[in-house]
Amino acid sequence: MKNHSKILMIGLPIITVLVTTLWAGQLPDGSPFTVNGSIEIISAPDQAMVHIDGKKKGLTPFKTELAVGQHTLKIHKQGYEDYTQAFEVVPGENKSIGVALVKLTDVSITSKPKGAAIYMDGSLIGTTPLKMKLPTGKHQLQLELLGYGEWAEEIIIVEDYSNKITLQK
Repeated sequence: MKNHSKILMIGLPIITVLVTTLWAGQLPDGSPFTVNGSIEIISAPDQAMVHIDGKKKGLTPFKTELAVGQHTLKIHKQGYEDYTQAFEVVPGENKSIGVALVKLTDVSITSKPKGAAIYMDGSLIGTTPLKMKLPTGKHQLQLELLGYGEWAEEIIIVEDYSNKITLQK
């Protein structure tokens, strides 16, 4: 029983010092104790709206401190595809996220006959005729219409892309 009381008597002051220094905002060695981290977000182009955990925060380039834990980032700029990413903040970390936003452009797809299902990169996006904004770059375009042959091709969407497709029986 005596040995236990010695351990308790020795351990109690150490715990008291540790709790007191953490409560004061610093570690026992004097360095600051933090439960935050910082994040810097840059985008090309800049001046894109930053949303963190669903709340508007400011325009890129953007820097802030965040609580430790999981967060969701969304970057929005008119004329560009929205960017979304989950990230984690750890205590004292200085995280940097750089994003190249993908430009959207007007796309027009028609077919003869009309009414064909349009698949872009494997996902149904509508039926012909179709006008909408889509991201520029390489895509797999596929058209299907009952009673007609399937049409598929890799395409490169550039500014104001237009494609007229004649489906064969």
